[in-house]
Amino acid sequence: MTARELTRLATSAAGALEVEFGRAIVLGRTLAASPALRRGDIETFALQAREAADANGTSVATGDEHGRQTFNSRVARGEPINARPEPDLVRQVRERAAPFVTDLFQAPLMDRPIAAVIVPVQGAPADIAVAIGVRVDTARLERLLPEPVFGAGAFSVVLDGRGTIAGRSAGAPGEFPVQALDGLAPGRVGLIERAGAARLLAARSLIADTGWQVVVVAPEEAVAASARRAMMWLGAAGVGGLMLAVLLSVLLAAFLLRQARGLVATASAMAEGAPVEGGSRVTEVAVVRRALEAAGGAIRSRAEAQARLHAMTETASLLEQRVAERTRDLEHATGRLLQAEDEVRRRIARDLHDSTVQELVAASLCIAHARAAPAEADQALADAADALTRAKAELRTVSFLLQPPLLDECGLVVALRLYAEGVARRSGVAIIVEAPPVAPKLSRSAETALFRVVQEALANAVSHGEARNIRVRIIVHEDGLTVAVIDDGHGMMQGAHGVVSEGVGLSSMRARVRHLGGDLSIASGPSGTVVTASLPLTARVVDQPSATQADADTQVAALSAAPA
Repeated sequence: MTARELTRLATSAAGALEVEFGRAIVLGRTLAASPALRRGDIETFALQAREAADANGTSVATGDEHGRQTFNSRVARGEPINARPEPDLVRQVRERAAPFVTDLFQAPLMDRPIAAVIVPVQGAPADIAVAIGVRVDTARLERLLPEPVFGAGAFSVVLDGRGTIAGRSAGAPGEFPVQALDGLAPGRVGLIERAGAARLLAARSLIADTGWQVVVVAPEEAVAASARRAMMWLGAAGVGGLMLAVLLSVLLAAFLLRQARGLVATASAMAEGAPVEGGSRVTEVAVVRRALEAAGGAIRSRAEAQARLHAMTETASLLEQRVAERTRDLEHATGRLLQAEDEVRRRIARDLHDSTVQELVAASLCIAHARAAPAEADQALADAADALTRAKAELRTVSFLLQPPLLDECGLVVALRLYAEGVARRSGVAIIVEAPPVAPKLSRSAETALFRVVQEALANAVSHGEARNIRVRIIVHEDGLTVAVIDDGHGMMQGAHGVVSEGVGLSSMRARVRHLGGDLSIASGPSGTVVTASLPLTARVVDQPSATQADADTQVAALSAAPA
């Protein structure tokens, strides 16, 4: 529980810092798309940059092709800019073509080490701007670090790409053994031992698209004390329950003993011929005989009940074990599905942020320029229309990937053909889709699951497998429908004992297919990969040519052996 809490705090802080860096990237890209900067109108751009920097509580600077700063929002208008970035930063700007986050450096005009988001500029005069830098205030990053709940001695730090501490929470020590984190994998909890000091438990999480990371640390003793308190409460509850059970057992035993003594006294008096109060001897003997017979029957019934109870207990234990196993499998599958869903959402958000949002911002700037300069309104509005057209196309692409409309309108085969054509057109990979003339209509969830399997398999084959030829085969048989994706790439990564190492995407697809009663298998080697998904049919099509499941498996095996 405590390990999960440390990991959760680190992951949450990393997400918050990623958003903070993303705000700086949006500001830099917005300014990089300014028409005034592209025309070389530094006066108009300076006005726009100062307003944007004031609104975001940061500062902005631009640099030319020689590494000199040509504008800095922290320098008053008309004053000379006597600042030059570090040579290593200039080298990174020339080598990279995408926004990046720097390590900490002592920048000119700053009173403390800072980090910056560097955004390349395209289309502007090289002697005015080749890149825009947006300052990231480390004090602002410190406010986003969590305050751990493990008492005194717990703290959080954020490290840059070189392992330098960029910010720390309240209570963090002046010195921290950063080198002790070298063997600690992200998302895991590790132990840091220090000579002459208390041992620490640490969890770290990487900030996406940067070399930065967040580390949450708590003393081992504080974590152990929290666990001991929980165990003490559980132990106290168990002891209380045991004492109550013992008390009830003693009271019941006393009652039964008193009843047994009365019965023995009555039986002894009857055996000795002494009169028994309350009726004749015959009547008393009959009463005792019936009582003994009833007691014998009760004993036999109780023995039978105990035997049945024992059998039911064993059955319940077996069922409980199976339920626990199924629950663990379900929790594991659910966790992978949620992780895959979070990854998809993060990827969509990043794509929208890096493409569509920038086009909309560029369109907004063009419209603002058209209002400010009526003489250039036609060109500015034309640029805005082009940006909006590109944004519309990107939104349609995202919408198709989320839920292809043709999957509902035309079915699985048509949707797969169109999607494969799009992937082949963008990647240059030869993709062939083989399907029967008439395919059975599956449920919406089944068609969506098969589409996602093919989508993930094509993405892996193109991006990771570097395949040049891919074949998608749809086979209808008596038991259901099989979809196989065969490529000629260099195969997937092999884990221990030669088992294919699956990522979040394939694991979530396997869980989705199994949920529908189907099966997903992966065979990979140096000559290519075969991903096969089978689902049972919910309805048969009349006069549909079919084969058996064994025939379908044979065809898939033959395809995997043949060149794509």
